[in-house]
Amino acid sequence: MATIRDIARLTGHSISTVSRAINHSGYVAPETKAKIMAAVKKLDYRPNHIARELSSGRTHRIGLILPSANHPFFHRLVNSISAAALSAGYEVVLLPTNYNRHVEVDRLEELRAHAFDGLIFTSRSNSFDFIMQYADYGPIVCCENTRHYPLSCAYKNRENSFQKTFQRLKAKGYRKIGVTVSRNEYVSASAQATIRAYQRVFGLPLKDELLFRDALTPFDGATAAGEFLAAEPGLEAILANSDEIAAGVYQYCQHHQRQLTLIGQDNELISQLLNFSTIDNHLNDIGSIAFSLLFEKEVKKVLVPATFIERHLPSLHQA
Repeated sequence: MATIRDIARLTGHSISTVSRAINHSGYVAPETKAKIMAAVKKLDYRPNHIARELSSGRTHRIGLILPSANHPFFHRLVNSISAAALSAGYEVVLLPTNYNRHVEVDRLEELRAHAFDGLIFTSRSNSFDFIMQYADYGPIVCCENTRHYPLSCAYKNRENSFQKTFQRLKAKGYRKIGVTVSRNEYVSASAQATIRAYQRVFGLPLKDELLFRDALTPFDGATAAGEFLAAEPGLEAILANSDEIAAGVYQYCQHHQRQLTLIGQDNELISQLLNFSTIDNHLNDIGSIAFSLLFEKEVKKVLVPATFIERHLPSLHQA
């Protein structure tokens, strides 16, 4: 494999001149540059990117930590972060963890070894206290509120958006509501926020039989609908943790000829086609902002407000 030294020998120019010509990093006379580029073609020279990274101290790679790319929530974040990175000349490396703390630690250790120029957490299992131990090795940005911790973040106000949604349901006369969440409330901040919002609006704790945990697929949505209706035949509505989950509920209702008001999340095309309400968390904005925060010198926390999109939410009776 040809090297810069070989090109310098063939052209009679110094290694530094050849390097400037190839990397477009300084002035080189046009005739000299033409001669060097002709030698590059003749010798079939290919830059050693690893050596370049070592010399520059940058990889132009960003590590994106996510539990799974299968869920629409994370899929949208991956797309928006990848688009922002591509336009900035960065490569995004997907780092699925399945919420395994030890795998997350391995990824943080890779940051310490300078395998990435920074990490973005779309979700996490380890505590902020633990993650903070790696902040000196490269920028770390989270797609959730990092509260008082000195970690930049782009986030949605989960509890506020859920509270507004429940208030809208209450104003329309709804009282018997089922809720699906992606993870157990003991480990999921989003599930905790949903439960707290329900209790604040209705003044009562959400019944355990009306909370379906680990909802990840449309099949889980259908399963949740069956379990909710078995426990509460008078069920009126379901707040799902994604539009795909709500679509599974919709399919169950169609098959069993039941009428339920559905509310999904993330404003996917399926919610428009099936005409049910949804909470738009503006994940495209969260992803692009999270990427930009990697390059900020100061810690910044950017709130991206959610939007409730009401499509089909009939009134039941006076609140």
